[in-house]
Amino acid sequence: MGLLELVQKFGPRPIILNLDQGTPVLMFYTSWLLILPLAGALGAYLSKRAGGSVRMVLASSMFPVLPFAVVFLIAVPVGLVIAIIWRTIL
Repeated sequence: MGLLELVQKFGPRPIILNLDQGTPVLMFYTSWLLILPLAGALGAYLSKRAGGSVRMVLASSMFPVLPFAVVFLIAVPVGLVIAIIWRTIL
């Protein structure tokens, strides 16, 4: 999350998804998303080096992805539906 903050302050601009010309619905920080697999690989390497089992190595490599998978699979569709409903009300 600290890396995301650095990308927001000093990195390239995100890709912004707008339903109309109003407020942004979704912002993709592609440079940060591309670094996440490297963070997972580093976690897997450190787990393997510390003598972790195959199960622990897989868990440590998947850890950076799991919270964001939940966001993309649940929160983003719900947010888009709410934005569409909000737009039709106003």
